[in-house]
Amino acid sequence: MIRVGVDWGSSTFRAYHFDENANIIDSLTRPLGIKQVNSNSDTSTQFEDILFTEVGSWLQSGDSVLLSGMITSANGWHETEYLECPADIAAIGNHLGKTLCRGVQLLFVPGICQRSPYADVMRGEELQLLGTSSTTDAELVVMPGTHSKWASMDHGTIQSFRTIPTGELYQILLHNSLIGQLATPNDWLHEHFIAGLELGHKTNRIISELFSCRANVLMKQLPEEGVRSYLSGLLIGAEINEGRILQPSSTIKLIGDDMLCDRYQTAIEHLGLTVSARIIDASVQGFSRLITDIKQR
Repeated sequence: MIRVGVDWGSSTFRAYHFDENANIIDSLTRPLGIKQVNSNSDTSTQFEDILFTEVGSWLQSGDSVLLSGMITSANGWHETEYLECPADIAAIGNHLGKTLCRGVQLLFVPGICQRSPYADVMRGEELQLLGTSSTTDAELVVMPGTHSKWASMDHGTIQSFRTIPTGELYQILLHNSLIGQLATPNDWLHEHFIAGLELGHKTNRIISELFSCRANVLMKQLPEEGVRSYLSGLLIGAEINEGRILQPSSTIKLIGDDMLCDRYQTAIEHLGLTVSARIIDASVQGFSRLITDIKQR
């Protein structure tokens, strides 16, 4: 019986305890991502100790644990292959990496890739996308973050996707460039976010427009306290423009935490588009759907 699902990323360990009907009954989050493991010693033993220390009380001999995220990468515990798009929940279940540990079967979820029209990969997000996808409709989904994922879904299948490193670019430009040098620590300023958003969405020259964050301050057209909001708007506007190339839908589903989804919903709706749904517990739904699919075979 599959009792536990673990979303194990670079910085965080998230575990979910399920009953026999794939309903969640408990969960925990720890700052024990794979980066916290000492790479100079036996990493497999460290991963094993973390897993059984954190969720051992949920398990009995003969049970199974699903593991997804960076724990299945080359830097993790058990590297799994990438499945090529299109991919659905059944394909995930058919390509699980398997190993036995302390009388418990460990099931490692594969990542997803595509080779054309451009190369791209994901690990962990695929389960969240498939767990929350409609099995009857086509959808455009965005998962905002350091590396935002945009996915074109069709009847419960990931058809294609695009990674857009908006969050990473924002941090680099803000803290390691002349563009963000004039920014001051401040709360969110809506009007400057919207100004950046509108420019970022309509321009096809986003690289040169980024310098406007600095030039507008020097020309007294943007206050220093507005730089952070303006830069965020520029990048998110450009991201939405590019993400919708996957599927020119006017409705977009959001998956992620409240703060980021609030910002993206503001942007999407200001641009005349519609947020069809907001999902917070996507990992829970992903593990639950995969457990159910495996049980029904």
